[in-house]
Amino acid sequence: MGIIRKTNVDYYDLLSFWGDEKDNDCCAWHGVHCNNSTGQVIQLSLWDIHWNIPFWSGIINDESLFLSAYEEFEQLDLSLNASLFLPFEELQQLDLSNNIFSDLNGFDVFLNLQKLEELVLESNNCDNRILSFMGDLKSLKMLDLSGNYLEGSLPEFSK
Repeated sequence: MGIIRKTNVDYYDLLSFWGDEKDNDCCAWHGVHCNNSTGQVIQLSLWDIHWNIPFWSGIINDESLFLSAYEEFEQLDLSLNASLFLPFEELQQLDLSNNIFSDLNGFDVFLNLQKLEELVLESNNCDNRILSFMGDLKSLKMLDLSGNYLEGSLPEFSK
């Protein structure tokens, strides 16, 4: 599968707990969950790993992106990891809470997540500018922006 290993980037040897991809079933790896019927990865939990990779770094937009071929993801939890975001077309749930983003560069990727139903951006120091990335998410049913710096009334999102 070569999820993150394909990028040849393993900051601080954080992926060693996944073992050798040639000898292991990735569905048994820590934080990786697969569909029992198809065996495809549907959820990746990378919370509280404390990676120190520049947010939206070049490895994220690379054509050979480690997960670009995995369109079956349904849930991605990146709590406490402001270093990584992946634009999965089939993604339904995304938790980016507690990342305390320093800027909003790259948030236009949200516009590609047309099947996104739940988005958690709790406690990220976001201001009203974050709202401009949410309006076109027609499938969005739940948006958590608590713990941010929003002011005034919120705009009505597309229905």
